[in-house]
Amino acid sequence: MAMAIDRNIALASYDHLKRRGLIWGALERSFATDWANRLRLKYGRLSGNASTLSGGNQQKLVLAKWLGRNPSLLIVDEPTRGIDVATKAEVHRLLESLAAEERVAVLMISSELPEVLRMGNRSLVMRKDESSQSSPTVRFPRNVSWPRRQGRPSSSTTWPPPTQ
Repeated sequence: MAMAIDRNIALASYDHLKRRGLIWGALERSFATDWANRLRLKYGRLSGNASTLSGGNQQKLVLAKWLGRNPSLLIVDEPTRGIDVATKAEVHRLLESLAAEERVAVLMISSELPEVLRMGNRSLVMRKDESSQSSPTVRFPRNVSWPRRQGRPSSSTTWPPPTQ
């Protein structure tokens, strides 16, 4: 990511930003500013280096880059890995909004069970190159507390949780 934030966001959309075969800086900045604001990207200057952003803001920058192309399908692989809880909630909000309001199909790949259960309409479990049947995902309340073991859901996680 050794590139300016605005150029990084606009990179995948240069074919849409050309005028008479040239990429206009003002158009590039306007495009990047719009997407940076829509995704609530936190930055000093758009001309600053993308590598200076936090991990969560780098994730949002990558999302902005590809969302700028107006996809009908967005494939995200571990979109919240290594980012803080507040940014994770923002990414979840954004993905839900894309699916509901922008009519973008979102295919999320995640190893975090709570994330899959909260975000998915359908889920498919893969293990050792084999998959289970696809089935509707049961939507659980957002305030469910999951047992944790070394940062991942424990294999003994059950629903509903045992009553005390």
